[in-house]
Amino acid sequence: MSRVTITHVRPDMVTEWVDLQKNEVVPALKKAGEKTRTVYVSGLFGSSYEYVIITPIASFAQFDGDSPILKTLGPVPAARLGEKLRKCTVSSQSFLSTRLDDLSNVIEADQQPKILVSTRLRLVTGKLQEFETFMKTDVLPVYKKAKVGYLVSRRGLGANSNDFVLSTVYSKYADLDGGSVLTKALGPEGAAKVLAKLTGVANLVEQIVRSRVEDLEMFLGSSVLRFFGSSVHRFFGSSVLRFFGSSVHRFFGSSVLRFIGSSVLRFIGSSVLRFIGSSVRMAALSRAGASGA
Repeated sequence: MSRVTITHVRPDMVTEWVDLQKNEVVPALKKAGEKTRTVYVSGLFGSSYEYVIITPIASFAQFDGDSPILKTLGPVPAARLGEKLRKCTVSSQSFLSTRLDDLSNVIEADQQPKILVSTRLRLVTGKLQEFETFMKTDVLPVYKKAKVGYLVSRRGLGANSNDFVLSTVYSKYADLDGGSVLTKALGPEGAAKVLAKLTGVANLVEQIVRSRVEDLEMFLGSSVLRFFGSSVHRFFGSSVLRFFGSSVHRFFGSSVLRFIGSSVLRFIGSSVLRFIGSSVRMAALSRAGASGA
């Protein structure tokens, strides 16, 4: 589950809003212990100045009590920050989004998708089973064969629960050349035949292209990377230093001891650092799971 917040920012206040997010909101969230936040923006193909913030929900109990920013800043500074953000905002909507893994083709990666082409459909009442069968039979196999990421989510609290968002994952805009994944795999006529099966099942609401805004994000991996890295660096480095040092010292003396010790320290510390950091990042991203909004 994720909490998705879609914010429309005033065109003349975009720079100020981004600065507030980067320099005040994100640091306060990190200080409060928040781990993960993914941010996308539309504009090239979709509403301009529309930002989507996605944060994972471990349980609804996390919303009991004060907000993370209020806990970190205190009542007066938090209210002051909230007022500054409101001056930059046209409107904002938050809702629950649940990724449906049995309808998605989740490709593990060490980062969130750079670009999402998201299609929002509104299901006709009573057509859920037919929609799920269509996705599993006609759509999902094509994406799996093409090895393209495909994320299907359903909106909940705060939105229309009949809304499903189907997001295709891209690493660059050039990947959009040649049409959709269905068109590339089945040809224009084949793709049209497949999509015709949705007639009477779901209605198109919108299709938007969103790109990531990494400056406004935060992930568990970076913090844990630094923590584990420094710990591993100290432990492995000093241990190997002592082991090699005592032997080398007997044969070559203190100068070579310092040289070999520092070299081993850098090599083993940095290698384990990279390994643990990348593993932790992938675990955090998998738990967060882009919902596609």
